[in-house]
Amino acid sequence: MEICLQICQEEHTILKERREKHQLWLSLGLAVVLISTCQAASAQTNKGVQLRTFTLEEAVDFALKNYPAVRVSVERVSGAQAGVDVARTEYLSRLDTLWQGNRATRNNTFGLLLPQNILPSISGPVPTTSNQGVWGSAAGLLFSWEPFDFGRRGAEVNAARAARRRATAEVAVTRLDVAVATVNAYLTLLAAEQTVRVAEADVNRRQVFAQAVNVLVANQLRAGAEASRANAELARAKANLARAQQQQEVSMAALADILGIADARIEIREWSACRSTAGWGPHSSGI
Repeated sequence: MEICLQICQEEHTILKERREKHQLWLSLGLAVVLISTCQAASAQTNKGVQLRTFTLEEAVDFALKNYPAVRVSVERVSGAQAGVDVARTEYLSRLDTLWQGNRATRNNTFGLLLPQNILPSISGPVPTTSNQGVWGSAAGLLFSWEPFDFGRRGAEVNAARAARRRATAEVAVTRLDVAVATVNAYLTLLAAEQTVRVAEADVNRRQVFAQAVNVLVANQLRAGAEASRANAELARAKANLARAQQQQEVSMAALADILGIADARIEIREWSACRSTAGWGPHSSGI
């Protein structure tokens, strides 16, 4: 009876180890496929794509100069300034001149005046209706100036100036929004890059550990379950690396979209406070 129980336990252990190994190899295969896909996509993207390098200050300046919303707000300020200039022209005098010549029948009154605001319309008795054509001409000169307007023109100028101040304030708000969005995208990309570095270091450490454990298991110095566990942890580390690389690509695309260079790859340069204190130079990090 005891021998049967031992045999059953050994078979259960063997089946458990086989199931763990199967899950391990499946996880390893998925991790390899994910990493290969990310690397292939990255290599394909890098072909023929321009590389742009930015520090945080350079990225903010570039976004403020090229982001469409900033350009639109600046043009609105120019339009508001033109509105102020137009409102100021109301203070100037006006001189209108007119000359016209025509030939028409005198069905109603002699002569003909085209629509205008200089000469008054023709008035008088209605002569005998005739289809005979006559020549007519007219010339006029009108000088107008409004010395008193009871504050109307000044109010129009003030309203135009208020619109200009509002447009200028909108430019400042837009620039602030773009700068904040650029800084957030830049720091997100920097954090994603650091996550990739940590994931790569974890993969290297797990790989060395798994190799050491497999050697011990091969020499029957450790149980096979320890090798399965080490390999499973290695597969999980590789999967984490693939997810970190995916997040890095997403963050890079978001920053490129804000900068307006979606067709280029971005490389960021960070300046570490501790390194600058130690006298080291700027640190470049390739994406």
